[in-house]
Amino acid sequence: QQKTTVPIKTWKGLINYGESCGRHRIVRLRSVNGIIAKRVRRFGNTYSALNSTPAAPNLLAQNFKVEVPNRIWVSGITYVPTRKGWLCLAVVVDMYSCMVVGWSMSNQINQQLAIDALTMESANETQSQA
Repeated sequence: QQKTTVPIKTWKGLINYGESCGRHRIVRLRSVNGIIAKRVRRFGNTYSALNSTPAAPNLLAQNFKVEVPNRIWVSGITYVPTRKGWLCLAVVVDMYSCMVVGWSMSNQINQQLAIDALTMESANETQSQA
């Protein structure tokens, strides 16, 4: 049996309605009658890797061994949920130290988001060399 919160909600609803029954009976009756809760997906797919060409060539070829800092950077973009909606976050990470060297946030994904993350990295590097 699959444990979900839906049978518990149904059970509590019946109790509030004035009906008396056990929680396990709700689970059993739902299973016998083939009642399955429709699951709501929290996040939708925004990218289909099967039906598209790569955005950039795979230069690392999964070789993540780095001996020198600031030789290889990797980046990524993700969505962050906030009270006012979704926020796009771009991050640049140094593969040697696994430290975030630059990041940027915006309401939408565009070129400026990535440029700002790289610009922050170069500004940090300039300050560390001074």
